Amino acid sequence: MSELFELAENNRQSKSDCIFTSFLILHNQLSTAFDKIPGELSTRQFMTVLMLIRFGEKVPTLTELGKSLCCSRQNVKRIAGDLQKLGFVEFEQGKNNAILVKLTPKARAYTESFLPDHNATLQKLFADFSDTDINAFFYILKKFQKSIENFARIESKGEAQTE
Repeated sequence: MSELFELAENNRQSKSDCIFTSFLILHNQLSTAFDKIPGELSTRQFMTVLMLIRFGEKVPTLTELGKSLCCSRQNVKRIAGDLQKLGFVEFEQGKNNAILVKLTPKARAYTESFLPDHNATLQKLFADFSDTDINAFFYILKKFQKSIENFARIESKGEAQTE
């Protein structure tokens, strides 16, 4: 990936292209790194379980879970379906035909046993980062997320106008 940075010319477009490509490559590298941690779940499945834990006592619908993970309802339904087969979630019928996704005790126990390895991997990945680096990276990612949300909102308004 270092070649990618070397190829980036000293202009905004070239650097933007490099950043975009880097995100896609880093996504794959992060998934590969975390999938090497011994465990029953893929990285995506584990992140779904973590998100369900973050909901606290509230049991989310598939739609709410999808929004929180920034993925489609269909994608989260597939992931949750796989988690159900493994005994990590249960589906319940909610209001207005909504499907609720509820963690099982097995998922909670698994997460408690898996988190130390997960956290150790995170510590290794960020070992070369100072607190200032972490804060700056966090700020930039937050800003980029907001930019993506604004882009999606503008694009969806444009689609609505052309229909």
